[in-house]
Amino acid sequence: MPNLHKQFKDTLLSVSVEIPLEGRRTSSDTIILHKHQKTENQKILVEFPALPYLASGKQIQVLLQHSDTNQRLLNPWKPVQNAGSAQVTGAKSDGSTASVQYIPLPNDVKQYLRAVVITDNHSGNNTAHSITISLVY
Repeated sequence: MPNLHKQFKDTLLSVSVEIPLEGRRTSSDTIILHKHQKTENQKILVEFPALPYLASGKQIQVLLQHSDTNQRLLNPWKPVQNAGSAQVTGAKSDGSTASVQYIPLPNDVKQYLRAVVITDNHSGNNTAHSITISLVY
């Protein structure tokens, strides 16, 4: 039986982020979580598109950061502890296929959440593609 609680995707709590140049990183727009309404079953859904130009053995990784404020200038963003990450790795000649991965959110995650996308050096040009990050219940 499928895990049905992962089927509800809140489109208002979803962002897309373009994959940066090789060897770089970029941050998504902020997902604002509801205060005092976090549940144990909340997860972040990471949707990777097919990446035909992802070099063999190279990775594109998504990490989560959170903050009490939604400011970019003061850099209040810290890694979400115990949340893990999502990543795709290029195959020998085919890049990577589209994939869906889930990152569980700990109960103590702060109100403002964003994803950081990191590409390996020499990973190939994948800048025409975006990764979608969404809160699911």
